[in-house]
Amino acid sequence: MITTMENEGTCTRRSLILALAGLASSSGCLQFTEADPTQETITGQSSSTGTDMSTVTSDDRELQTDIEEIWRVDHKTSAYRTQLPLEQSLILCAPEGAISRVQCENGAEMWRQEFSFTQEDWESIRSYPTLAKDQVLLGGRSHVYSLDVDTGEINWQTEIPGQSPLRNTTTELEVAEGTVVCAYNYSLENGDDFGGVLGIDSRSGQIEWNQTHDDIAAAYEGWLSTQALSPPINGEIIVSGWNESFWIDSQTGEILRRSDAEARFDFESGNQAVYSTDVGVLFEWDISDSGLTERWSFEPLGRPSTSPAVGDGLVYFGADDTGIYAVTDGEQRWRFQADSEVSTKPGIGSDGIWATGESLYWIEKETGRGVSATINLFPYGIVAKGNRCVVTGANHTVGYRANEI
Repeated sequence: MITTMENEGTCTRRSLILALAGLASSSGCLQFTEADPTQETITGQSSSTGTDMSTVTSDDRELQTDIEEIWRVDHKTSAYRTQLPLEQSLILCAPEGAISRVQCENGAEMWRQEFSFTQEDWESIRSYPTLAKDQVLLGGRSHVYSLDVDTGEINWQTEIPGQSPLRNTTTELEVAEGTVVCAYNYSLENGDDFGGVLGIDSRSGQIEWNQTHDDIAAAYEGWLSTQALSPPINGEIIVSGWNESFWIDSQTGEILRRSDAEARFDFESGNQAVYSTDVGVLFEWDISDSGLTERWSFEPLGRPSTSPAVGDGLVYFGADDTGIYAVTDGEQRWRFQADSEVSTKPGIGSDGIWATGESLYWIEKETGRGVSATINLFPYGIVAKGNRCVVTGANHTVGYRANEI
């Protein structure tokens, strides 16, 4: 069901990774740096409508903006946990196999595909969806799936080679020159983790190569499992694990040199660079023919709790000190003080960025001033379009708009 709300004013990879990495929310006292106190953001009190209209920076200027809910769609499934933004629409994925494409403007469903997973299958959608031309690619525990982006019809489904009696637990996907690179992990009953990487032809679904855990461990003795794949760089991809990080040839699967770049969450690309977060630090890596060279690093007050969002020459991310950061050239542009830890990668809009935790935030890009609104859902993802955003939550997908007062 779609509920639309009109406005009379002017329109202007993760809980699992956090748990495994031990990145618990900070509950201690917040400490601020003294380098540039004018960059600290001071949040005011929320209004009676639940929207924070009095958030100000240290210059005490009010931000004349509020947040309005404009539509809400009830899920026909337990929860859409991952999403893929397209030009004017959004792919939503539920672990139990419900996949939908919805319009960002009003939440209307364009198509829906449902896989018939059973308890005996022990199958569920585990990866973030990835786009390869006219295909939506999904990684499950036991299969990689390809759907037609326009109709939702299944193109192919390829079984990930089993590690009997083990079962796969997570998958990560990247696409490079027609090859779907899939990193898969599996676990023993005692919790020990193992991982491999394989390549699939994106048109036929045929497996082209497979590097098992034993194959990787032969090259890197301490290898355990995968936590992130980088975007393709000159035909190669970084496979970042819990204790090793290395390059792999996306077309042949050849295991190459060790990588200095690692990521606890996703790698992100933009500004002609690659970004990663590891051991509480944000890194920017310069791309060259020989690979990656560290350009700068930035250490926030707390450890990064989201993947970085890249745009407008800035990098935005949340940290477990409940701050939302904007960084450029290794320096803090501003820091917005949220009322709780931000749990999803920020969405970059036209004039501001959107972020979610226990509240929804719209933050002005130029100044770091922001407003907040109470949201009645647990957020899994956010996508920004202009002055609007779409938040996917446990029971609903909701559209919001930032309005000038």
